[in-house]
Formats: sequence, C-alpha cells, structure tokens
Amino acid sequence: MKSNGKPPSDNTRAELERVLGAFDEAQRAGREFTRDRTGRPHTRADIYSSFGEYDRALHEWEKEISIARQTNNVEEETDLLIIAGAYYAKAGNIPQGLEYINQGLGLAKKTSHREQEAQAHIELGQIWSMLQRHRDALEHFNEVVAIAQSLNHSRYLHVGLGNTGAIYGRMGRYQESIELLTQAGGIAQATGDKLDEAEYARSIGMAHFHLREGGNAFLFFDHYQQLCQEIGIPADPKITQLAQEIREVFRKRAG
Repeated sequence: MKSNGKPPSDNTRAELERVLGAFDEAQRAGREFTRDRTGRPHTRADIYSSFGEYDRALHEWEKEISIARQTNNVEEETDLLIIAGAYYAKAGNIPQGLEYINQGLGLAKKTSHREQEAQAHIELGQIWSMLQRHRDALEHFNEVVAIAQSLNHSRYLHVGLGNTGAIYGRMGRYQESIELLTQAGGIAQATGDKLDEAEYARSIGMAHFHLREGGNAFLFFDHYQQLCQEIGIPADPKITQLAQEIREVFRKRAG
C-alpha cells in the first residue's frame, strides 16, 4: 500500500535498508533509535511508514500489538492501537481504523492515561473531519481541549483549538475559526511548534480570504510562507498563488 502506488526506487530502497540497519544496531546495543514528537520511541513500523511502506508498517504494528498483549504491556498496546488505527484509516480501511482507535481510547480511559486519551480523540476527530462529519469531529476535538486544560498540556491544547478552528472554517463560521486558530497559533509559537504554527497561519489566511479581507489574508499567507521556509518544507502552491494575486491587486490599486 504505497503512498504513490509505485514500487520504491533503488535509492529509496537502499535508504530504507540503511535506516533499518541503524535501527537494528541500536536495538542490539540496547539503545533507543529515535522518538516521535510525543516522546514515543520509534519502531520498525514507524520506519516503514515514513518510507510509504504501509502494508509492511501495519504488519509490524500488528506484531507489536500482539507482543504488548502477551506481555500485558497495556500502555504500549494502547499507543500501538491508536497509531495503527490512524494508519488503517489513512490507508482507506475506516472501519478497522475506528475499531482500533476506539479500543485504544477504551484502554486509555481504563488506565486513566489522559495523554493517550487525548491522542485517541485527535485521531478520531481527524477521521470524522476527513469524512466531513463535522459535528462528530468537533466532539472529539472539544474533548482534546478539555483534557489539555486539565493537564496544562500546551501541545494538546493548541492541537485541539487549531483543529476546532479548522472545522469551523469548513463550516463557514470564519470569525470563530479565526479566534480559535489565533489562540492555537500563539500557543504553538510559544512552544516552538513551527509546523503547526504554519498550518494555523495558512488556515487563518484562508478564513480572512473567504471574508474578503485581502490585507489580513495576505499577512497570514506571507507568515505561512516564511515559516515554511524556516522549517525547510515547500509551501502550498495554492497559497503562494493566492498571495501573488492579492499582491498584484494591491500593486494595481497603488498605481
């Protein structure tokens, strides 16, 4: 289940094997390889998924889930169910994705692991958002905000607020969207989460654009592009084009 439907190139395959070799070497030495942004150690499944090898990644996650159950490692099983469920959904198997994430959510609630509970709500909210079930998505993102506030957890707070704001934008509730996304952007900036800050800036710009507030839209599109440059990722071509069109309008007015 490759991301582009094509077999990996020889260079990509060689790089994958190199990374897997480094992972195995770290395992033999009793060291962690790397961690994700939530602090969870990466596994072979994560490596496969990062190279678009989703079939192999899901196969590895199934094995890891089985091992976690056999060893009664509930925390690990919870993480893996949520992660694997999210990838099943991305791969198009929505029922399997929902089943796994809801299993993970149930375990997180049973063990009172609030951060895992928040992550499960994020993944469920994103699935319902993808399916344009906005009300269902909002329920989950509101849960994320509530959990984040109870834990004083900055990242989950801006993720919950930002996703809620994005949903409001899709529903045409642009002023509410701007307010929530602005809050999320401020928290992301304070915590150094530039990738999320960039996404919030892009979404705020689009909300202003829909409200026909070209000046504000341009400011946020420009900020979005600057952040993308700082991070080293390509900006959305659609945003770049919109910014150029707005700039041209301003130029003609000034002339």
